[in-house]
Order: sequence, then C-alpha cells, then structure tokens
Amino acid sequence: MGGSGSQAEIVMCSREAVRRQIFPGMKLSEAKAVCSELLFKEYDRQLYALAQKKLSYELIACSPKVSALEPGIFLLDASGLQHLGGERKFCRSVQKVVNRAGFPDVHLGVADTAFAATVASRFKRRQYFIVAPGEDASFLAPLPIRY
Repeated sequence: MGGSGSQAEIVMCSREAVRRQIFPGMKLSEAKAVCSELLFKEYDRQLYALAQKKLSYELIACSPKVSALEPGIFLLDASGLQHLGGERKFCRSVQKVVNRAGFPDVHLGVADTAFAATVASRFKRRQYFIVAPGEDASFLAPLPIRY
C-alpha cells in the first residue's frame, strides 16, 4: 500500500488478493471491507525501484528497447519478431528471463500499441496474450471499461 490514513491505497497485490476482488488503486479501507483478513505492508519505493532497474537490465537480452511504465510493468519493443521466431517464442524468452531473475508471476501482452499490449497482459490472467497485427481496436472494443 502507499499513502497513509484515509488516503492509503493498494499499489500492488498478490494473486490471492486479486481472487478476493482486491485490485491496485483501491483504497485500503475498501479493500479491508472486501476482505477483513487482508494483510498489508507499507510500499517500499527504494526496494521496488531497485528490483525494477535490475529486471530492466535483464530484459535487454530480449529487446534493445525496454521502458519501465510503472512498478512491475515493462514495455519492450517487439518489432522484427518474424525474423526471430515470432511472438510466441518472444513471450517464452521473456518469461524465462523474468523467471530467472526471481519473478515467477509474469503476464505478457503483445500488440501494435503499448496500451493494447498492457491490456492484453491483464486479459484473462493468461501468461501471455497476443493481439493480431492491426487488430488493437477490435480487441479493445468489446472489453469492459475496467480494462
């Protein structure tokens, strides 16, 4: 969680918390109302910044362009994949790098735009979801606004 008092909000949460309908961005008071046995820790900015930086360096092995969007969310340039075995191979390579770095819970999205790729990474909680080239708009259109 980040912040304090009535302004405290969930920054990150475990898979178990998500299963119990707790999501990043929720106020801590709302999360406690949903799950009374909620365990929470203060957000350690330095710890997460260090982990983010370390993982960024590891991901360069998969793509020469790596950007950290927010804690735990990275954008990788995946252009030219057809010459390197395609999107599925790319996803498996990224998963291996992230797992070796000590992060077992990885979800990937591949799309033409960063926004669609970010949504695809959260789609149905699959390990990876690939949006066909040129199909970002049709992929996003039927999804609920919460995405």
